[in-house]
Amino acid sequence: MVLPLSISLWFVAWGVGVGVAVLDRYWAGWPFFAGATIAVVCFVAVRWTDAWLMHSGVATDLAMDFALDLAVALGYSAALVCAKNVKEPRKFWLLNRGLASFSYTVYLVHFPAMVFIAAFIKDVLDIGFGRQPIVTAMIYASALLAILYGYSWIFAAFTEVHTNAVRSRVSLLVPALLYRASFLIRRQIYERIYF
Repeated sequence: MVLPLSISLWFVAWGVGVGVAVLDRYWAGWPFFAGATIAVVCFVAVRWTDAWLMHSGVATDLAMDFALDLAVALGYSAALVCAKNVKEPRKFWLLNRGLASFSYTVYLVHFPAMVFIAAFIKDVLDIGFGRQPIVTAMIYASALLAILYGYSWIFAAFTEVHTNAVRSRVSLLVPALLYRASFLIRRQIYERIYF
């Protein structure tokens, strides 16, 4: 609530993702082709609008930037919620499952790790991040991505992998603690009333 509007407004895009997770429980979705078509239409419309605005020399404001980003989020969400209706065999299923197993850790640690690695490479090897899109820049970006995923995977091996075990222990511990606390409170009330 205390963040500037230029940051907090994009919380709505995050909310769209939460909405997809909730909607997925209650709606069967359209065929994947329909969701993918919506996504492509949104992506093309945003790209075309952005190119037209740049070509026309029109400066975009906060509302326009947000509207374009929201259109991309909604299009991607439509494809995502309909992806469960894909019937043909899924290629790369094991790879996708493996990458998804530490996706939350990637979300949490990628930015600080990326800044640290890029700064280290700049200071030690004198390789800057702002580069033209040539082969060496693509190799640099790919190496940076591989390092980030490797770091996230190792980090997840000590944290995210144990989520279910921790959740089950906490789900047993919390009711016991609540019961104990309620017992102590009832005992104090009883002692105040009768003693």
